[in-house]
Amino acid sequence: MIRELSKKSFVEVYSSFKNRDPELALQVIKSDKVIDDLRDRILNRAVKGLETEIALKVVNIAQNFERVADLSTNIAEDVIFIAKGEIVKHGKVFRFLQP
Repeated sequence: MIRELSKKSFVEVYSSFKNRDPELALQVIKSDKVIDDLRDRILNRAVKGLETEIALKVVNIAQNFERVADLSTNIAEDVIFIAKGEIVKHGKVFRFLQP
């Protein structure tokens, strides 16, 4: 599931960049929390239920997929700035350009 959500995040942010679509970019930003929570659940399950070597590999994979989503979020923030002149960081919007 984390693989599919990370891929969806990347595909959507690419589309938002290509089409200068700040609304789609905002959806990518909102989806990041879901992926973060899923990564945390995977980490907890791996640590509690797997042998150390396997758990480390599962944790590494989950973190890499989560990183894809984080990078997609960073790009989405840039798309919003390009399209609307707004800086979006940590759920806060800073407006610098007026439409």
